[in-house]
Amino acid sequence: MAGLSGAGALVFALSASAGEALAVREARVLATVPGQGVAAAYMTLESPLAARIVAAESDVAASVQIHAMSMDGGIMRMRRMDGLDLPAGRAVRLAPGAVHLMLVGLSKPLQPGDAVAIRFTVRERGGASRVVRVTAPVVARGRGAGGGHD
Repeated sequence: MAGLSGAGALVFALSASAGEALAVREARVLATVPGQGVAAAYMTLESPLAARIVAAESDVAASVQIHAMSMDGGIMRMRRMDGLDLPAGRAVRLAPGAVHLMLVGLSKPLQPGDAVAIRFTVRERGGASRVVRVTAPVVARGRGAGGGHD
């Protein structure tokens, strides 16, 4: 997957609708250390149509889960979400310490310079579903790249 330009990679994944696209910016997955079975993924998504991500998967993980982090009585808590709403024309940022993706049950360590393919099942407001494919570069941990997931 050479040719990716790092964390600033811009990806457009075409939908089934003529001329419509889901814009994906700043996609990245944090590198792992030996024996680590999970990795965090971040990106900014923008859909021209009201839609909802109802599922996600990747060949490098047993599951891809949408998680939200929040403070509860001074304790950071992470909870799994069953989907993610994408309001029409509004950017939705998946970020450290907030809503993000967790790749669970990794099949291999993820090294800086690798690329991870993620497939989203997106359901538009009218009920039509489509699969959106995103390729995210693996970036080095540290320097605050992953918030609580460093």
